[in-house]
Amino acid sequence: MSAAKDRSGTRPESPVALVTGASGGLGRELAIELDALGCRVAVHYNSSEDAALAVQGKLHNESVVVTGDVGHYEAVTGFFGEITERLGPCLLYTS
Repeated sequence: MSAAKDRSGTRPESPVALVTGASGGLGRELAIELDALGCRVAVHYNSSEDAALAVQGKLHNESVVVTGDVGHYEAVTGFFGEITERLGPCLLYTS
């Protein structure tokens, strides 16, 4: 499951940032701060979809919510592919 949010004010050249564990705690704060700095943010969660969608709702720039177990190669390649397709190449990664 993933959701995308398109904000018309986001510039296409804005960097794309993936924040794993962005549904709460430090990850949530990083996602919000990177958004404030102008990044398009991929909000990652493993088990808290509602929380991840709530974080996405606080973002002002284009964003996407992705899920997958970061311990599994196939899941990681899957959500990186989705991020690239929907937002562009991921230039920043925080975990």
